[in-house]
Amino acid sequence: MLRGKTNFLDVVHEDKKNKVSTQVTVLNAAGDILLREIGTVSGRGNGTWGDYKWKGQAKVPYNLHFSSLVTWEPFEQISDFCLLAEYSDESKLRNSLACFAGEKVGIDFTSPYSYVNLFANGEYLGLYGVATKKEYEKQADSYQAVFECAAVIQPPTFYSAFYEQFIQVMEGDTSFTEDVVNYLEFLLYNKKWEECEQVIDIESIAKLYALEEFLCNVDLSYASQYFYIDQGERIHAMLPWDFDFSMGSALTHFNQSQERCIMAYRNLLGNSWYPELIQWEKFRLCVAEAVEEMLDDEVISALSDKLRTDIGMIAGSRECDARRWKTSKPYNPSPITSGMETLPEFYDFFVDFFPKRRDFLVDYFRNYDEYCCVTLVASDGTWYSNVCIPKGQRPVDFIEESEFLSRISPGGWSKLALMTADGIPMADIGAITEDITFVVTADDAA
Repeated sequence: MLRGKTNFLDVVHEDKKNKVSTQVTVLNAAGDILLREIGTVSGRGNGTWGDYKWKGQAKVPYNLHFSSLVTWEPFEQISDFCLLAEYSDESKLRNSLACFAGEKVGIDFTSPYSYVNLFANGEYLGLYGVATKKEYEKQADSYQAVFECAAVIQPPTFYSAFYEQFIQVMEGDTSFTEDVVNYLEFLLYNKKWEECEQVIDIESIAKLYALEEFLCNVDLSYASQYFYIDQGERIHAMLPWDFDFSMGSALTHFNQSQERCIMAYRNLLGNSWYPELIQWEKFRLCVAEAVEEMLDDEVISALSDKLRTDIGMIAGSRECDARRWKTSKPYNPSPITSGMETLPEFYDFFVDFFPKRRDFLVDYFRNYDEYCCVTLVASDGTWYSNVCIPKGQRPVDFIEESEFLSRISPGGWSKLALMTADGIPMADIGAITEDITFVVTADDAA
């Protein structure tokens, strides 16, 4: 029943918890039917769903559920799918790249990814990405619990004891999961590294963390971090997810030296395991080895090939999506974007970024004590980014030389100056890098 609505999506848009049954048909590019089944559609997402209520016109993501397992390439025997709107990613490439990289380097339960042009009742809804969180269900005997370190937007299953993380238990017993998580946090908080190794699968966590850092994922240390607890009660990382805010996808997170950022430092509140883990020398070396082994020249080349394939596939659909949602010039003359507009621009940026980012991460995690992390924040307290600078260099010289601040002036500022947290210009004190927060101030051109 649509309760008087002429479009079933009207019901879904009233509340993302609403579920509506509808016929779902999947066609390939030639128009052949790959799947025709009755499925249930509902809203999904936290901030991405909130855009619908706040803006009224924003493109939103959906969940799609089938009562039985279905198969359509590249998905096999899956009942639950996520239709990702990719509204915040101007390129529409980032989640696809992340899933491809996750599969390439062997991260547990990585989802396949597919693009679709989505229609509902004859209305074109845009270019969407399809992925699933439920690959782990195929190996139910390999885990006791599955959980997410989530965002603060939805009520958590529980808050962890030491770092007050928001934990969503997806599979398994809540009390058991809470005990295991809280014991790990006790060990991390007290720097009991040898005992930590008995509780976590260090290789899987280092591997996923390496991928998250390699792709500069803003959600690292904040949301969409997935883990499972095996039959031996050890925590494993799994399922790379939510990369629409990665590799400079939004103006406030982008700079030309992003290959020198450490995203684990993004969360200034410190409620994350990663800033603790990278104080552990063995973990840092595992990360460096993971980057070297996972992201060798062959994988970097494969990522470039994947980019070319995706660009050739979505170019026309991306333009139609931009017109439908008025997200590109001339429809939206001043979008909050990374500054890149065309797919060739994104291709050039990513291909240049990949080897630089890999090389920096290997050097940083192998020579951790030789770097300092300088965090840049706006004068109003807004977090912008950080940059890791070798000790002994003057931050002003290094940052100016690398054009670090060239793209973080959304107000059209005419002048940017770096100051210490006490308000002293760094240029006046000739500051040498140390662990300190600097404040970005601005003179408006107007």
